[in-house]
Amino acid sequence: VKHGTLLGTGGFCVVVEVEEIQLESDVLDEGPKDTNEEGAPLIQNRRFISDNVLRYGQARYAIKSLSPNLYLKARSTFLSGIVDLAMEVKYLSVLHHSHIIKMRGRANTHPCSDNFFIVLDRLHDTLKQRIEIWRK
Repeated sequence: VKHGTLLGTGGFCVVVEVEEIQLESDVLDEGPKDTNEEGAPLIQNRRFISDNVLRYGQARYAIKSLSPNLYLKARSTFLSGIVDLAMEVKYLSVLHHSHIIKMRGRANTHPCSDNFFIVLDRLHDTLKQRIEIWRK
């Protein structure tokens, strides 16, 4: 995965654009076949995501991971960050709604690992910006 621009930071995590995804093997294409009411796949396979990293020349996905310096903070802060990201994965993996960001993938490591990450749709507006647009 080739990281792009830093999009944001929070108390525990950083979010960066995804510029490129290179798959190690075509075997990784297999994935769940569940579909929504319209018949669209709920979870897209790795090949689709790799082939469609850009949309109209802009990053389509973002990676959220623990802040690289989080391990330097107090142990309780580091553990809170791991638990926070793991819980986000748990919720996003079962919630499917047009107003909730979609999780497209995750690292093939334990969610409580310090090198764990999730792949999300890239948002181009902050909530504050979006609220201003909706007001108009």
